[in-house]
Amino acid sequence: MSIIHTSDWHLGKRIGPYSRLDEQELFLSWLSGYIRNNHIKALLISGDIFDTPNPPTRALKLYFHFLEEVTTQTDCNIFIISGNHDNGQFLEAPLPFLKKHRVFIAGVLDPNNISSHVISLNDKDIEITMMPFFRTKDLLEVSLQKESDNLTEEELTLKRLERWIELAKPKKEYSILMGHHNFGSFLGSDSEHSLSLSGIESLPLNYFKDWDYLALGHIHKPQTVKQSEPQAVYSGSPLSFRFSEIEQKTFCHIAISESNSFQIKKIPIPVFKPLIKLRLNTETYQEVLLDQLQSLEESAFFEITLELKKHQPKIIEWIKSKIHEKESQLVTFKPVFNETEKKLSLSRNDLQSYSLIDLFKRYQRYKFDSKDDEVIKNFNRFLEDYHQDNLKGTDQ
Repeated sequence: MSIIHTSDWHLGKRIGPYSRLDEQELFLSWLSGYIRNNHIKALLISGDIFDTPNPPTRALKLYFHFLEEVTTQTDCNIFIISGNHDNGQFLEAPLPFLKKHRVFIAGVLDPNNISSHVISLNDKDIEITMMPFFRTKDLLEVSLQKESDNLTEEELTLKRLERWIELAKPKKEYSILMGHHNFGSFLGSDSEHSLSLSGIESLPLNYFKDWDYLALGHIHKPQTVKQSEPQAVYSGSPLSFRFSEIEQKTFCHIAISESNSFQIKKIPIPVFKPLIKLRLNTETYQEVLLDQLQSLEESAFFEITLELKKHQPKIIEWIKSKIHEKESQLVTFKPVFNETEKKLSLSRNDLQSYSLIDLFKRYQRYKFDSKDDEVIKNFNRFLEDYHQDNLKGTDQ
């Protein structure tokens, strides 16, 4: 039997002002083909299907089209849990219909109906436990066998979590738990939200020792956080969502052979639109950028850092135009000015004697070693609007 573990699709996510839905559509089409060609029996999606609780219409269409395509063209079962970006109740809403098509969803942690979180695959002795993203308050309904007034909030939360895990303990020979949270010691990136439970920064992995494999979501960097008892793996996100996380993206292909061995392969995901970081200077910027653009086989997103000695708008416009010609997008532009410029020194008397517009002109000359009349004109207009608004407020 073959099982896929993936997570953190974030359908509908943007980078700067630009949509990623074209890339996400390509990914889902590629994943559907992989499932079809490799006779995958189960697909595990460990949370953050969407980027927001109210996803855009096109993201919803991609999601439901993918479910329809996989369940009609293959015999794959699909297991989905909510992440911290998802609306769990929204994900569960079509469940009565989806269950008939082998799609199982746990959107909200239910302490009183553990069986709804546990599904067995029919033709193998494999049990899948779905533990959606949850907050401290979601554990309050978990009843402890022995209450204690002496426990701190952190200890009480861990006790309730431990109790839920005990109730969900697997009963089959092979077991997988899907979770979306911080587990063990992980390496994060800067595109995940911070998660904690009553001050608990990470769930202890030894709590889950009865499972063979933890199919984890939330951390976008693919990694194994524990090798055995249980094997705990973050599949990572299928796309790089920031320029700071441009590592190879993967999902996990879990193979259970006739000899009952449990093997994990990390399958590289194609890059559908690269994120490229460049640091340029005024001497070589044309050569470096044109070489990079020439080597591209498709469009890309760019983050450009440009070292400048003074403000040079013509260079900036040239860079933008060349990237645009390649049907690519400049997401971030960072000018870095020469640190050896003279300091802007103004005494307290200077500050009192100069008008605001004069100070602005002095700062512009200091920062950019030039005087841009259009910028000064716009700043003047802003000051006039500001004063007019203040006068209206006084009249009212």
